[in-house]
Amino acid sequence: MGLAFKDIAYRWLDSKFDKNNPLSDKNCSFRYYEICKKAISFLTNYFSDIIITDITRLNINDCFKAIDKITREVRYAYPKKDFVEVMKNNGYSNSVLRRNLNLSSKQVYNAFHGIPIDEEKGHIIAETCKINYDDLFVTKIEKIDMGDNTKARYKKTLRAIMNYAHNTLGVISDNPMAGNKIIMKKAKEKKAISDEGLLLMFEKCNDFEPRVKLAIRMALTTGMRPEELGGLEWKDIDVNTGKISIKRAVVYVKGFGNIIKETKTGKDRDSVDVHFLLDNIKEYQKWQTELISKLGDCYIDDDKVFFTDSFKRCNAQNFNHWFKKVRDSCGLGKEYSIYSLRHSYISLLLRMGVALQAVAKLAGHASISTTLKYYTHATSEDIKKAGETLNDMFLPVVNKDNKSKTELDIEEYKRIKEDMKRKGFTNIDEYYDYLEFMNKRKNERNNN
Repeated sequence: MGLAFKDIAYRWLDSKFDKNNPLSDKNCSFRYYEICKKAISFLTNYFSDIIITDITRLNINDCFKAIDKITREVRYAYPKKDFVEVMKNNGYSNSVLRRNLNLSSKQVYNAFHGIPIDEEKGHIIAETCKINYDDLFVTKIEKIDMGDNTKARYKKTLRAIMNYAHNTLGVISDNPMAGNKIIMKKAKEKKAISDEGLLLMFEKCNDFEPRVKLAIRMALTTGMRPEELGGLEWKDIDVNTGKISIKRAVVYVKGFGNIIKETKTGKDRDSVDVHFLLDNIKEYQKWQTELISKLGDCYIDDDKVFFTDSFKRCNAQNFNHWFKKVRDSCGLGKEYSIYSLRHSYISLLLRMGVALQAVAKLAGHASISTTLKYYTHATSEDIKKAGETLNDMFLPVVNKDNKSKTELDIEEYKRIKEDMKRKGFTNIDEYYDYLEFMNKRKNERNNN
């Protein structure tokens, strides 16, 4: 009797991921493993105990149709109208919950503002606060369509299993998956933030706490992935030169939490020398040290640079939350995310003539084809040019950060005096009357 499909499927999964050694370099990513596990659960249920040699092309096509119809149930916890009142009566506020629970700021914010959250998170809030869940939330179950790309991944998992049975195990002579095309939905085209937008964001960071200020400025000027920012440790930063060594990443996987792993390509790399951020780095280091000293033994010091409000390592979601705050303060569109800073960084260097190989190296791309499918030789001069490019762009803003209000007022006064002289005015009142007149005239023209 031949092998059942499910036996082959789980053997294939075991070949991709060693559960006894989850951090092995030979493993696939946690996210890929979790998706494959769900896909195999569906596929083994669909094919039941069918022998793998009995699966035909018709069976495959019917399975694809079944995948296209998959929906999933989502359980939401809807906060009751008196949620805030009940919480306050029990001594809990928005800020208290965010600092004491293992929840994202968004989940807690939503609950306090009447927006539904995951049922699981609702139970965590209720249990931690020792309040009956039914006094805080109402559960509602909704069926939603599974995303196109998730469906495509289920189909690709089936293809991988059949290829494994045919190519590796040799238990089937004819692969019914041969020639089947699986189309993944194209990702949205990445949009770079304009130079003016980048400079505005860089400057607006001054309005935020040192932690957010450094994280966003560092993402903007190094091209680091947010996962790599999460993996950053103080020993990776040279506080004399501003060089940053990028050695690890933090990814969040449902059911596992934050996982510290190697970078996406498995290779370490260095950023350009961002010495224009040294003042920001030292400012944040002082801020962090003072905060940690107040926490005492409550803080687990594992050398992490960035931490959440609950003092855990940051992941991409945390950095994106901070990015959105700065983005919105600049009036930039919601189409931009934390990943837009990386895309903008790479685009900026390419537009300014930095060699493609140097850009690929700085970006941590596995190959030059990932950057622009083009190859040139990266030299130390190219890397130096990248640093000079960023310094030329952002150093004036940093210098402006460090100027006193008096210095800025003096500069503004000198600028006005020079403009008055060019236009032939000797009286400041006449000059301002002229500016007001020109502004009105401009508005009239625009209206016409």
